[in-house]
Amino acid sequence: MTGPLVTVGTGPGGRPVVVDLDATPHGVIVGATGSGKTELVRSMVSGLAAAYGPDTVTVALTDYLGTATYRPLENLPHVAAVMTDLAEDLSLLDRFRHVLMGELERRRTLAAPGPRLLVVCDDVGELLAADPGVLEVFARIGRAGHPLGVHLLLAAQRLEEGRLRGLDRHLSYRIALRTFSRRESTALIGVPDAAELPPEPGAGYLRRSCTIEPFRSVLAGAPAPRAGPPARRIWLAPLTPSTMDSSLLTNARPLRVPVAVLDRPFEHRQDPMWLDLSGPPGNLVVVGDTGSGKTTLLRTFVGALARTHPPRHVRFHLLDGGDGLSPLRHLPHVTGDGDAPGTIAHLHGLLYHRRDAFRRRGIAHYGQVRRRPDRDRTDEYGDVFLVVDGHPLPDDPMVADLARQGPPHGIHLVVTSPTYAEVPDALQPFHAVVVELRLRDPATSRAGRRLAGRSRSHGPGRGLTPEGLHFQTTLPTSTR
Repeated sequence: MTGPLVTVGTGPGGRPVVVDLDATPHGVIVGATGSGKTELVRSMVSGLAAAYGPDTVTVALTDYLGTATYRPLENLPHVAAVMTDLAEDLSLLDRFRHVLMGELERRRTLAAPGPRLLVVCDDVGELLAADPGVLEVFARIGRAGHPLGVHLLLAAQRLEEGRLRGLDRHLSYRIALRTFSRRESTALIGVPDAAELPPEPGAGYLRRSCTIEPFRSVLAGAPAPRAGPPARRIWLAPLTPSTMDSSLLTNARPLRVPVAVLDRPFEHRQDPMWLDLSGPPGNLVVVGDTGSGKTTLLRTFVGALARTHPPRHVRFHLLDGGDGLSPLRHLPHVTGDGDAPGTIAHLHGLLYHRRDAFRRRGIAHYGQVRRRPDRDRTDEYGDVFLVVDGHPLPDDPMVADLARQGPPHGIHLVVTSPTYAEVPDALQPFHAVVVELRLRDPATSRAGRRLAGRSRSHGPGRGLTPEGLHFQTTLPTSTR
């Protein structure tokens, strides 16, 4: 045996029964209610942690139903992930698949795979019923995981025949505790004996190749792990509302500010999501159902611009259908009286003034003006934003001019809309950066019906990129 070795229990005469992950890299445990399945899983993980440091073996713990199976193990330095309560949020199933596939891909790029990773998944039958696509991820680990140092240990109370189709041939060891029926025992280990095990928990059979060994599991007890540097985390905390990290604002560039946290599970990262209106298309549309957090995103965007740009560089005109933007009105950057026709006419006049000035001075884009000293600007306004929230924009040629010609001249439209169909024609389809929050009809999502449908349970501020990445809007911070 070469190891790492996983202790399953003791056999006749007190002989230890172990699994060698080099010889038998992937396995499954099946045990009926009260058979000791949970305790066996904990014991196997605790034994690994006691025998090897996190520089040798790490574990990713998956608890689909969120039954606190792994709570005693969560603080082990070996733990690279605790993926729990997946049944409560179906979008986490997509995240689960991306995390595991990303880890396989990461290890393919390494000269050496580093510590072994044992992926332990409880309630695997329910998990596969909820998302059959997970089976393909497990099958890939079964096919390619061993040379990359990734191993599977799946556990369930029962597994319906055919549930592991395509994966079962890669399961090189099988553990049967007491099963519900002789048929289940036979399907798992080739003999019906596991159905006749005594009612006390812990008795079972281990099948490897053509051999079957009886054993009795030992109590896990308190983990006594070897010390060492903690495992690299591959499962970061799921997105929740949070305030912006103000240190990010030091990296802001003209008209480029962070507004959300972007989840990248395949890369095991969470990054700031930046909105940049410094170049084309230069306008912003936020699409989302009632209560999806459109106003909050606008307040975060405007507040971040105000904190990183003086009033001589950015100005805001607010058209507010309610009072959601009222916390912004104290900003020295905010101007105008909220009269829609007058504001649109004023900005249209500014557009014509700048067009003529640019033509005379050979300026192609307002970005050239941003780089010049203040005394050399074409006027005193800087970049100007018309921020429209819950207020109808008139179907007016002036609005169309502002949408198409405004950004190159430093004039920008920022609008919200409950649906894509209600986005003003002037801003479709090429004249705005589009941010998608939760939609009333998932079928209209740019990320696809399936992803959007799975995200409907999320609270305000959650959205999807066209590539299918989730983001969570950061809460506005004080701009005083």
